[in-house]
Amino acid sequence: LYSRLSRLELKHHNTSLCLTVSVSYVPQMQCIRAFVAQQPDELSLDKADIILVHQKSSDHWVEGTRLPDCHRGWVPESNLETIGNPIVRQSNLLDALKLTTATAAV
Repeated sequence: LYSRLSRLELKHHNTSLCLTVSVSYVPQMQCIRAFVAQQPDELSLDKADIILVHQKSSDHWVEGTRLPDCHRGWVPESNLETIGNPIVRQSNLLDALKLTTATAAV
């Protein structure tokens, strides 16, 4: 089942974001403390939000894309924890795909 996820298409409104993923490799982090963006390049997160990690800066900020709405921005690393379990990461991607598919159908 999980091996089918080599390509995941997420939709935000009418814009498609295609992510090529190796599910066991793509870093994910979960928000452990809510964060409200102060700058245009920052990403507001609620507790328990999941992001796909693009990069980490030397000053401990993480750039990521929030699942499932695909908003992208920077978040302080202290507000996040790494999701190390590859099965949980796969499940997060499947849940995001199901949610965006259901939302698009409405």
